[in-house]
Parts: sequence; C-alpha cells; structure tokens
Amino acid sequence: MDDWAAFCLDQMKGANGQGKLLKTETYRLIQTPQGKFGMALGWAFQNSMQGHVGPVLLHTGSDGTWFAFAALFPRTESGVLIVANAGKSMGGEKAVKKALKAVMKALKAKGPTVTR
Repeated sequence: MDDWAAFCLDQMKGANGQGKLLKTETYRLIQTPQGKFGMALGWAFQNSMQGHVGPVLLHTGSDGTWFAFAALFPRTESGVLIVANAGKSMGGEKAVKKALKAVMKALKAKGPTVTR
C-alpha cells in the first residue's frame, strides 16, 4: 500500500510539473482524456466527483479476489485510495463504495489535504 500511495502522490505532483517518475509531458499525456469517452491512458477523467471540483483522475480494478478504487484531485493535491480484500462477488466493490462515500464526505468537511 505504501508504494501504491506513493505512486498516487507522484501522479498528482506530476500533473503539477513536480513528478519524479516521468517527464512532465508524459504525465500530461497519460492524464489527458483521449477521444470522446473521457478516458486518459490508464485513468478515467471527470470534471468533478461528489461535489469536489476536478479534474479528477479515477481508476478501479480487481483480479477477482480484491477490489480497489483511486480518485486523485491534482489541482488540490488530494485524493483517496481504497482497497478491499474481497472481489466484487465477495462484496468488495460494495464495501469500497461505502467507504468512499464516508471518506468523500469527510474530505468535503475538512478541505483538501495530502495524507500518507
């Protein structure tokens, strides 16, 4: 989880020209929506999420035994990474959505922060 969190933090910093893993142009390329579907290269892209102004970089995934969700807000350098040790069929997606709702509510009340 530490490496994954560090990757997410670097993605946000990269969007602001301060990333350490890639060139600034590469961050911009992989985080910019391509075509008409709002998908960047590896990230879904939205203008806002649950009342939080974006841009928002989103990624969800599972291999069937776990479920993960990441939402990054590069402009405010805030975000959320939630992982359940259960796949969708085991209730992982439902658990992640429930946790996301609580975390986003807390972020809205607290304001933007970066925590690791």
